[in-house]
Amino acid sequence: MHNFHSVLPLPSEKVLDKRIDLHSYSSDASYYRYIPNYIVIPDDCQDIRKLILWCKTNKSSITFRAGGTSLSGQAQTNDILIDLSKSWKNFTIEENGHIVKAQPGVIAGKINEALAIYNRKIGPDPASINSCMIGGIIANNSSGMSSGIALNPYNTTVSLSFLLHNGVFLNSAEKKADNILKLTSELIYQELITIKKDILRNEKLVKIINEKYRLKNTIGYSLNAFLDYSKPIDILSHLMIGSEGTLGFVSEAVLKTFEESQNKLTGLAFFKDVYQVCSAIKIMREKGAKVLEFMDRTSLRSIENIKEIPQIIKTLPEETYALLFEFHYHDDNQKSIIEKEIAIELKHFDNVAEYFLTSDLSTRANLWKIRQGLLTSISSMRKSGTAMIIEDFAFELDVLPYAVQSLQRLFRKYNYNNSAIYGHGTDGNLHCLISQSFNVANDKIQYEKFTNELTDIVANDYNGSLKAEHGTGRAMAPFVKKQWGEEAYNIMVRIKRTLDPDNVFNPNVLISNNEKIHLINLKSFPIIGEEIDKCIECGFCEEICPSKNLTLTPRKRISILREIERLKHENSPLVDEILKNYKYYVLDTCAVDGLCSIKCPIGINTADIVKSLRHLINSDTQKKNAFHISNYFLYYEKCVKILLRIVHKVKKITGDKFLTFSSYIIEKLYKQPIYKWNKSITKPIKISHTSQVDADFIYFPCCISRLMGKPNDISYKPITDVLLNISREAGYRVMIPSDCEGYCCGMTFLSKGYFEAFSYIFSKTINKMWEWSDEGRIPIILDSSSCSYTIKSANTHLDEKIMFKYKKLKFLDIVEYCHDYLINRFNIKRIEEKVVLHPNCSIVKMGLTDKMITIAEKCSSKVIIPKNLGCCGFAGDRGLLFPELTQKASHCEAQETIAENANLHYSSNVTCEIAMNEATGKQYLSILYLLEKVIEK
Repeated sequence: MHNFHSVLPLPSEKVLDKRIDLHSYSSDASYYRYIPNYIVIPDDCQDIRKLILWCKTNKSSITFRAGGTSLSGQAQTNDILIDLSKSWKNFTIEENGHIVKAQPGVIAGKINEALAIYNRKIGPDPASINSCMIGGIIANNSSGMSSGIALNPYNTTVSLSFLLHNGVFLNSAEKKADNILKLTSELIYQELITIKKDILRNEKLVKIINEKYRLKNTIGYSLNAFLDYSKPIDILSHLMIGSEGTLGFVSEAVLKTFEESQNKLTGLAFFKDVYQVCSAIKIMREKGAKVLEFMDRTSLRSIENIKEIPQIIKTLPEETYALLFEFHYHDDNQKSIIEKEIAIELKHFDNVAEYFLTSDLSTRANLWKIRQGLLTSISSMRKSGTAMIIEDFAFELDVLPYAVQSLQRLFRKYNYNNSAIYGHGTDGNLHCLISQSFNVANDKIQYEKFTNELTDIVANDYNGSLKAEHGTGRAMAPFVKKQWGEEAYNIMVRIKRTLDPDNVFNPNVLISNNEKIHLINLKSFPIIGEEIDKCIECGFCEEICPSKNLTLTPRKRISILREIERLKHENSPLVDEILKNYKYYVLDTCAVDGLCSIKCPIGINTADIVKSLRHLINSDTQKKNAFHISNYFLYYEKCVKILLRIVHKVKKITGDKFLTFSSYIIEKLYKQPIYKWNKSITKPIKISHTSQVDADFIYFPCCISRLMGKPNDISYKPITDVLLNISREAGYRVMIPSDCEGYCCGMTFLSKGYFEAFSYIFSKTINKMWEWSDEGRIPIILDSSSCSYTIKSANTHLDEKIMFKYKKLKFLDIVEYCHDYLINRFNIKRIEEKVVLHPNCSIVKMGLTDKMITIAEKCSSKVIIPKNLGCCGFAGDRGLLFPELTQKASHCEAQETIAENANLHYSSNVTCEIAMNEATGKQYLSILYLLEKVIEK
């Protein structure tokens, strides 16, 4: 039995109404802020049907959100927000990769990953493809860098399944769908026919519609559906595309896929002004270029310090425009022809620097880093306390250079001196970025005047599209009439009234009676700190976050920090409501794995922010206790070993369930998080110290291996014995120092914000390693990857003397040691059994994933990396303190792993192995054990 929510007609577990949840959803990638009344996480259409009926009765409304990467304010509300990112994750590939069926919560990039084996992809390719979801792509009629108009959702959607305001569910693929629409929703059916007739009778309107869709255009409803289709069901399904959730709920889309060329030439050229780059765009488009991305000097400045980027960019003149272009080819002969044609054409221009052209995969990837994440990299240069506003226009190529200059004059008029312009040259699609404060009344007045002039220039002076691919949202809702004219706008109003007579679906988005809706609830950006202030809340970090299905994501953590500052500034009592859950949501359940910094285009590491916040709330007593532990680490280590041995003996008598239950009872009585027992916790080891003369390597068994390095399965030796034995057989002299116990990388202190304790134990360990390694001459092997990463990345809280020694030392993670020094020393008896790998966060951050895979592939013919690979959420000891974090974080990977039904599972970190053991019921071991298994003795 479910406990139903006190207000909404759904079980309580499907409704979030804590103040911290509501405020964490108040922001998305746009520059608006709306605090919802409720967050609903529905499982099926029946849940949504109930909400629609409830909203009609209670004069409320619903807004749908998937990835939250929309830029125009179309996925925000102060009423009921429906989060589709949790339960709508299914997709299937059909017809040998030519068709994809996907629910709205599927990340578009994951579909392309699955299509890779067919050398195919979906049509739309927005820059946010690895974060945005199918629901948003359909709702916004998103396109991207190479899709243009031909491959946008409107033109590549085979069918849609959707729910109407009256509760009727339709699948446009069904043969009888049109008849079902007529029988169940006759008013809608007849009005669609009437609107089509009215349009066709009006030659002027037909001409306007055809003219508007020669360019990319996502402003207003898709009126071209009335010209392109005859059946009401087909008209309706195509009206749903680009409707931004204002006409109904799309539960599934069936999309065509397209061949993904494996042979690509990517180039980068530099031009002295906008006229030359626009001329080059026209020529290269005629020559068959698939992608033509242009960028002004401000855009280039935002990425010029990325290490993989050509250094010449730093030296370019101020008026320079760059063009990133890509051609596809079938064979070497065609490639040679394209290269020659490019060389000939570029000679006609005053190039300000030598152009780049390559087919090499890694070099191409580096060139694409210039364009990918450009929105966030430009945004990171904005002044603290300001919002980054992105405009999205399309023009005919013939007027493009003049439009650019008109826009630049307007930017100067309003003192937007750091504005940037870049875009998709193939389609004349411009993205303009300006930095705008909304902290005082005059800011809003300036923005209003600017927007009025801006829309005049685009729509009236150049007959361009006010929104080419980002959707209308709130940002352009007041200007739909300016774009389309009175007659077309009135038809859009009829469409809205017909399909949403009670204004249930996303009111004031796309169509609004409020001509100033674009000026309401503009998002202020309180100044908090340099790292936080850079964040524009784009959401690129969210999918990789282990706590995303439990509490918050990196974006939401930053959003909550800003909300607290806003509410404090307003003297609002709501701040106390947020603070009730602040510690658990923001601090306790962050795994501080730092993977968010990899996904963030500007490298914001929310893990570091959380560590600093933990440091701030740690009491003086807690800091003193932590320092005491670091100072007497050897004694505490011995105590923990004794305790673990005792508990393992008790376990033999009582079993695991009793120990787990007891730990929860103690926590309840203590009223503070304590370590909870789980059956996968392994045993302490007895270290076999060695005193090799002329050692080739120093082996430092990390503290977690010393405490838990003995697998529970008695058939396996401790990890220290395995490493020594394999090294000996490989012909290496490896020394385990006799005094290695009592030393530690300090991660347990660093992650909790005990910086002084970390600095002390780390410095103490480095001094000892300096001694063991003969002042850095002998490499040091580390057997736990999280410790390896902590040591390798340590660059704060250390004094100069320690840094000098630290930089002289050479550290080898266990994966590096196996790959670089061991694997090629042996005859390998390759096995046929499946091997499942869990490259943990530290392996990913150190760039060692490929080496781990190479080791496994030399050992087994069937190596599996889960598609849902992610952080296990154990995070040192987080999984013992908050096991729910690990359960949520590892769920998808665990389900996929269980389905593989393999017997061999490997990682390179004891705590990660414990987490995956617990999640899957399978035994995970260090990759070292796989090597031991296949070595021919």
